[in-house]
Amino acid sequence: MTGGGRYDNLFQEIGGLEIPGIGFAVGMERLVSLLPKDKVFVSYPHLFIAALGEEPFKEAYRMINQLHLDGIRAELDYEGKSLKSQMRRADKLKARYVLILGEDELKRGKAALRNMETKSQEEISIDKLSEILKSKIL
Repeated sequence: MTGGGRYDNLFQEIGGLEIPGIGFAVGMERLVSLLPKDKVFVSYPHLFIAALGEEPFKEAYRMINQLHLDGIRAELDYEGKSLKSQMRRADKLKARYVLILGEDELKRGKAALRNMETKSQEEISIDKLSEILKSKIL
């Protein structure tokens, strides 16, 4: 759905100055429906980080921002759910890898990297995550 028009008194009505304005909005579903069906591209995350605990979450948040800067699509659970719930979410998102990061792993500077396709798992150094992922996905 789309909408728009003149909003001459809107800013003043919510306590602002008397400034005339115009605006419009377009719904995301409407925009997507206009795309040709053969041109729609779905990109799945390369990595899902399952952080278990407050400190691992803080580190995972820092890591995910760096991964994005490095061109790696990554997702993170922001609700503090159980490992099982986070693994289900990673599976639903079709993430290629899951990094499992808990308190003990964080203290050792290590984490478990799980390949969601083969179900194999390896322990990796946290500070080498980006280069390890780049070698696997790019």
